Amino acid sequence: MPLVFASLPVENPLDGFSTGLVYSYIAFNRTREVQALDEVVFGVLEFYMGKSASHRLRDLPGSTRLTRDVGCGLQTIEDTLCMLEMLFGVEFSAAEIAQVHTLEDLRQLVAGRVATAS
Repeated sequence: MPLVFASLPVENPLDGFSTGLVYSYIAFNRTREVQALDEVVFGVLEFYMGKSASHRLRDLPGSTRLTRDVGCGLQTIEDTLCMLEMLFGVEFSAAEIAQVHTLEDLRQLVAGRVATAS
């Protein structure tokens, strides 16, 4: 096991996620760089959508609609935000979740909450 994983809790909530996502999570926690946060947010969403690495959501425009353009259901959005709540120690209300329609909505909601939590 690489030394970098020593900074994760014993019960790793990212077990089963890609190594790249784990590294981005660790990088964000160390640097607070927005790019690393985006990698985590969109990596978690891709995981729950069942998309392969060839479908990089982070490369799509922020105006991309989650339901209509990429086929993401409400349950997937809720699963994604639930995992992000656990990873970053934040909470999202049902009203906030209902306002997430695009990739940019998701990015802004998470970034805003994580920024205020640190």
